[in-house]
Amino acid sequence: MRYRVLQQHRSNYPNPLHLEKGCSLQLVQQCDIPEWQGWTKCRSGDQCGWVPDVLIKLNGEAEGYLLEDYCARELNVRAGQVFVAEKELNGWAWGYLQNEPQLLGWLPLLVLQKL
Repeated sequence: MRYRVLQQHRSNYPNPLHLEKGCSLQLVQQCDIPEWQGWTKCRSGDQCGWVPDVLIKLNGEAEGYLLEDYCARELNVRAGQVFVAEKELNGWAWGYLQNEPQLLGWLPLLVLQKL
């Protein structure tokens, strides 16, 4: 799916999570923003960040493991750019800018318009 970026987005997380399938997670906090329900802040080793709930298999009240490889990188974009989404989860899209296919990351659907 192709989108036009409607407004600038800058990541607040310069060191995003990069986790491998099967790694253990400590569940820290559920996201309380209505538009982005379905995300849990998790800790794995010395890394901490947001993970989509659908990628977490629980094995306790505040513990689980990752069902697939996951990267929490958010893209920095400006209005007018074209974003190509590979998947959408919980108010966010994973993909790349049309002119930079080598750099994959997340963008909130709130800043995107379908083409």
